[in-house]
Amino acid sequence: MNPSLPLSSQSLTKRRFWVSLGALLVATATTFAPAQAATPDLGKFPNVTFIYGSANTVPMSAPTSSGIGNWTFTSSNTSVATVNKASIIPVSVGTTTITASQASDGTYAAASVTATLTIVRGTPVVGPFKDLLVQMPSSKVVTKTITPPISNSTADWVFTSLNPTVATVDGNVLSILSLGVAPITAVQSANTNFAQSAPVTMTVTVTGPSPTIDAWVDMTYFISDSPATIAPPKSPSNGLWSFVSSDSSILSIEGNQATFHKSGKVVITANQAASIIWGSATIDANLTIKKNSPTVGSLPAMTVHVGEAAFTPVPPSSNSTGIWDYESSNPRVATIVDGLIKPISAGTTVITATQEGTTFYNQSAAVTSILTVTPAPAPPVVKPHVSAALKGRVLTIKSDNPDVSVKINGNPGVVGINRLAPGVRTVTITYQNLVILNKKFVVK
Repeated sequence: MNPSLPLSSQSLTKRRFWVSLGALLVATATTFAPAQAATPDLGKFPNVTFIYGSANTVPMSAPTSSGIGNWTFTSSNTSVATVNKASIIPVSVGTTTITASQASDGTYAAASVTATLTIVRGTPVVGPFKDLLVQMPSSKVVTKTITPPISNSTADWVFTSLNPTVATVDGNVLSILSLGVAPITAVQSANTNFAQSAPVTMTVTVTGPSPTIDAWVDMTYFISDSPATIAPPKSPSNGLWSFVSSDSSILSIEGNQATFHKSGKVVITANQAASIIWGSATIDANLTIKKNSPTVGSLPAMTVHVGEAAFTPVPPSSNSTGIWDYESSNPRVATIVDGLIKPISAGTTVITATQEGTTFYNQSAAVTSILTVTPAPAPPVVKPHVSAALKGRVLTIKSDNPDVSVKINGNPGVVGINRLAPGVRTVTITYQNLVILNKKFVVK
C-alpha cells in the first residue's frame, strides 16, 4: 500500500484488491472441479422362472454394460433364493427380486438393474425301485422294511400292494402272507418344492425254501468232445439253470453249451433261479479237460547209400499237428541233424519217431523203423575201345586201355600182334570181368 495516497484512496484500493482476489479464487475453483461420471448403458436383465430341483444354481448372469465395474447380486427374499458371490442358490418355491449392481469404474457411475426370479415346484427325480425276492421258510408271516427309491425330494412315500393275498403294506412295512408275486407301487407325495412323483413299481416274488439238490459229480472230457452239453444236477424245483466257468480261457459257457479251449481244470457253478414254490440254489462241480492221444500211422522202412545228402523222412500219418522228432539207435550208421537223417556208413539203425504234444493232443507213442545204409555204389565202368583184325595168320588186337584181357580160344593173347596156326579161333577181350569183344576168326 502506497503511504503517500490519501486514506480514502487507500481504502478504495484495498477493497478492489480483495474483490479481485475473490474472483480469482472462484474462477480457479470452477476450473479444477471434477466432471460428473456418465451413466453406463446396461443390457437386458430378464425375469426368470426356475423349476426347483432342475439345477443347483439359477442360470442368471449380469447384463451387458458399457462399464467395466464389478457386479454384485442381492436377493430381496433369502427364503426363496440366496446369493453366494456370483451364484444364485435356489432355496424354496416363491418369488424374489434379484438386484444386479455394477460398481463405478471412474468413467461410468455405479448402476443397478432388477429382475424377478420365480421358483416353481419341480418334479422329483426318482431312481429305480428294485425288485425283491423273499424266501418263506414256513407258514409264519414274514415282514420286510421297504427301501424307497432314491429321490431328490424329501417328501414321504406311499406304498400300495397290488396283490394283497401275497403281500400287504402298512406304511413302509411289507408283510408276506403267501407264496406268489405281488407288484408294489410307490408314489412320493408333494411338498413345498416338489410335485407328486409318477408311480414306480417293483415286484415282490415270494418263494419257498431253497431246494435240496442232488450231488453234482465231477466231470471229465477230452478236448475233442467240444462243444459239450452241461447237464445240471437233479432238483425238485423247476427254476431255470445257468452256469458259470471259473476260467473262461479254458472253458467258456453259453447257455448250457460248454466250449473247450485247452486242457485244464475249472469249477463249474450251477445257479438255479427261484420258482413260485422254491427259492434259488447254487452248487459247484469240478470239470477236467484232457488232451487227446493222437492216432499215428507207421514209419516206413528206408534205404539209402553212403554219401547221399541228409534227408527229411516221411513222417507217419497223424491227426495231430505236432512236430516230429527222430532218434537213431546207431549214430555210426546214421545221425539226426536238425530233423534230417544223415547217412554215415554202411549198416542198419533203428529210427524212432515221436510227435510232440500240442494244445489239443498229447505226445504220441514212439514209432520205429529200420534204416539200411548201403555202401556207396561202384563208379560205372568205362569200356576201352578195342579192335581185332586178321591178316593172313597174324591177328592184330588194338586197345586204348592196356589193362584189357585177351583170350584166344581160351588161351592168353596180347594187345598187339598174335601169330596163329590155321583153324577157327575165338577172340574174347574183357575188361574188369566185362566182355567187350567176342569174335571168331578162320585162320587158313
